[in-house]
Amino acid sequence: MIIFALSIFIEIEYISWEQRKLSDVADVRDGTHASPKYISEGHPLVTSKNVKDGFVNYDDIQYISDEDFDEINKRSKVDVNDVLIGMIGTIGNIALIRKEPDFAIKNVALIKDAKKINYLYIYHFLQSNSTIKQLTNSMDGGTQKFIALGNIRNLDIDIPSDQEQAKLGQYFESLDNLITLHQSKHYKVIFIKELYLGNSVSWGKWVQLSQDYLEKRKKTLDMEMQNS
Repeated sequence: MIIFALSIFIEIEYISWEQRKLSDVADVRDGTHASPKYISEGHPLVTSKNVKDGFVNYDDIQYISDEDFDEINKRSKVDVNDVLIGMIGTIGNIALIRKEPDFAIKNVALIKDAKKINYLYIYHFLQSNSTIKQLTNSMDGGTQKFIALGNIRNLDIDIPSDQEQAKLGQYFESLDNLITLHQSKHYKVIFIKELYLGNSVSWGKWVQLSQDYLEKRKKTLDMEMQNS
């Protein structure tokens, strides 16, 4: 990985990256602000609490009707390679859509149009310290913090060349995959350690330790299998 990292940055001749507003290089919109009626079965309605650690988390999800789903998606349809940013609560939670979605969004920012900027690059750049600092400084509200769509549109984004974007996006994607691999090994080491210590470790506990990893990786693995 170190050799690969060096090769990435040696090949990139850094002079001066252009800085643009996010709205200059991508289509930035948000989901509904209305409160559709929830039903027991239907289309998931993803809110800020469901956007976490690069994925859409379907725990504690609400469902809406076909009619509400279609109405919301007239202005904020989510597609593959779009990026979601939570707008309420914990700032900086971001997700990349890796397979065809079947949900609508509420109080979630939607970054679209990979034709203008590499989707992997913008996904990882939006997780950078500089972006998180901008988001944090733009928060409004009292007990429950939120960030306005206009402030997300005005985020300063460093824009390398198309080739540099592709290389950087893929490099950080490789790092994410490596982190995920080590997380899986970490869970196994915990299990083995507790066995050596003589602790009672049930398979139920092992499943619980692995649950977060499995849920985070499910969509990525589905995509990899489709492309293999």
